[in-house]
Amino acid sequence: MTPQLNHYLPGNSQSGIPDWFIVYQKQQQDQTRFLNQRLNALEEVMAENKRLRTDLDLAQQRIAELEAQVSTEAIPTLVLDSKVAQGTEASKYATPSTSLTSSTEPLSFAAVATKGKDAPVPKSKAPSRRRKTTARQMEAIHRRFVPVAAHHDYGYVYLPSRYREPISSLRSKLHKLKINNARVLDVHYPDRQVVALLVHTEYTADLLAAFAKAKVEPIEGFNPLNPDLLRDPKYADLSGSDRAAKCTVLCNG
Repeated sequence: MTPQLNHYLPGNSQSGIPDWFIVYQKQQQDQTRFLNQRLNALEEVMAENKRLRTDLDLAQQRIAELEAQVSTEAIPTLVLDSKVAQGTEASKYATPSTSLTSSTEPLSFAAVATKGKDAPVPKSKAPSRRRKTTARQMEAIHRRFVPVAAHHDYGYVYLPSRYREPISSLRSKLHKLKINNARVLDVHYPDRQVVALLVHTEYTADLLAAFAKAKVEPIEGFNPLNPDLLRDPKYADLSGSDRAAKCTVLCNG
């Protein structure tokens, strides 16, 4: 005879579903709803960031064009032709200035030669110099006449980093490698000994070429959404799917 087990399992007597499963199902539904809300908000933020970054690129190109235009124009030099009268000489009642030479005696040839020798040599005007167009301005001008790439987007380039240093110090090293910091929109450390640089897809090749010249190879296949990167002990009890969802929220938050 088969024993009756209904009185051993707590649950809903009408539906036959255990109470603990109903609670677990409700928790999963709430968590799924929460994650969907976060993902929708994240997509809106990413779309807004993409629009703002596009506007920023256009503004930087326009600024570089204006700088290049200003650098090609010579600055005129103002020269004062006469001395401004000062003090009593400026009065309307003052008598006109006269020559200091009052002698009526004729000057000898030697005196004239000596006077001309002692006369100060007029200074020649230095030619105005035009400012040299910088490499950044030339790059902006070059981008102005290059067709827009079919894949217009941004992406991260992951590189090895022995330790975490201040972002300002790391950007200083990028400048020494001839990397345009204006094209690097974000710098952060997604994991131990890893640094991430956010650049436009059109600048990725130049960035990798600069690092290749310095004998620095990028990290291929790095996944910032890998649940194994979630090393905080408070997330140790989460399931695999929950860890992946939490890693997505932290990475995009």
